[in-house]
Amino acid sequence: MKSKSLLDYQLLNEISKEQGDSFYLLQLSKFKRNYDDFLRAFQNIYQKTRIAYSYKTNYTPKLCRIIDEKGGLAEVVSEMEYDLAIKIGVNPSNIVVNGPYKKKAVLKKYLLNGSIVNLDSYREAEALKEIASSNRNRKFSIGLRCNFELKGSPTSRFGFDVNSRTFFKVFSELKSIENIEIKGVHCHLPDRNIESFEEKAKKIIEISNVIFSSNPPQYIDIGGGFFGKMNEELKGQFDRYVPSYEEYAEAIASQFRREFARFHPDLRPTLLLEPGTAIVADTMKFVCRVVDIKNIRGNYIAMTSGTMFNFTSARSKINLPIRVYG
Repeated sequence: MKSKSLLDYQLLNEISKEQGDSFYLLQLSKFKRNYDDFLRAFQNIYQKTRIAYSYKTNYTPKLCRIIDEKGGLAEVVSEMEYDLAIKIGVNPSNIVVNGPYKKKAVLKKYLLNGSIVNLDSYREAEALKEIASSNRNRKFSIGLRCNFELKGSPTSRFGFDVNSRTFFKVFSELKSIENIEIKGVHCHLPDRNIESFEEKAKKIIEISNVIFSSNPPQYIDIGGGFFGKMNEELKGQFDRYVPSYEEYAEAIASQFRREFARFHPDLRPTLLLEPGTAIVADTMKFVCRVVDIKNIRGNYIAMTSGTMFNFTSARSKINLPIRVYG
């Protein structure tokens, strides 16, 4: 599907004969364009930027393959998502593993496969020590997920409290283990507004400078939670300003450019981004059939083959645009 003009009742009716009364339409060309536009916005400011696509947002295999074909990484938070990435051919070294719960056996699988694992807790750090101790002939590369305060945001449940002395103690202990290499830092504090991302970038860079005192880490992962493309009607329903890709890039990548310009390009850290909604949300349409129209005391009520749970949650107050074909 290349444009809205190709959609009409006849076409949708033909599709429904094969797919049933309710189905999704996926615009792969738009997904590819969103990926390219998002990445370009950041690379125009800080070249050493990569996307780690958030599988949990939408792990349709066709989408995930596109990310891999374009040179993007897979960002996963569960063993199911990890196994999916492997099944569709993603190299384990191109998988970023996050999430607050990693069983020791599964953590071992991620590490032995050579994936990028961001530790979330002291429990995981202890498990890593045991795995490293019993596999001394292997080198393990990990990152640390950092938790810090943001103005006006609730306390996050993800990562290590960087204001705790224990955090630096754990960092020193892991760094001293011969077959463990700490390659990066990560944060995920889901507040989509531009001021939040500006503050996040500033603080994660400061943390990186403290714990990697001589040269920067290989990567600094700013996480996800970006707004995507939407029309003005939809933007107007949010209680905050909806930034563009370019505005996010200016808030984040410009800080990386200033901070790391003094280093040789080979030593500059990779800026990792974990968009999900930002590049996939406007690429899918849910189609359902109007099966009946009731008239109850003068109110016309359409009964459809689908429900709101097919495209949103009960908690959402956003009215997504609806188009009727007939």
